[in-house]
Amino acid sequence: MRLRAILVPALLAFALVGCEPRNAGEQPAPGSIHLVSEPPQAPYPVILRYLSGGGVSRAYHEFAQGETMLVVFSSLPGVEGIQVNGRECEGRYTLETRVETDLVLVLGDGTCRVQVIGSHPEGAVHSDPPTDPKVDGQ
Repeated sequence: MRLRAILVPALLAFALVGCEPRNAGEQPAPGSIHLVSEPPQAPYPVILRYLSGGGVSRAYHEFAQGETMLVVFSSLPGVEGIQVNGRECEGRYTLETRVETDLVLVLGDGTCRVQVIGSHPEGAVHSDPPTDPKVDGQ
């Protein structure tokens, strides 16, 4: 009986330890966006930044007036947004691990809106290479 009182709690503790996730503490794999704009060329000089729960990203993409806007960028999963020239755009999107979210950024006089137009596994539809952002302070 005494041996049972020792073994049962020990076996239970061993079983519970075996149920913990193997990669506890590791960050999830990123997801990505594939963003185009409407109109396709920047109607004015544009500085595009990302918004998330942590605030405004230090990473940004810069487009001259008339330059075609295309962004392919990876980030950690979560609810995100876009900021253009210091102003938050209407609309949000959710990044999922290993999923590419297709977005259109609608720009006009005094308007900025981001819309989700689809999603798919990364690399399954588009072949555009990632676009390297600039980063504040570098």
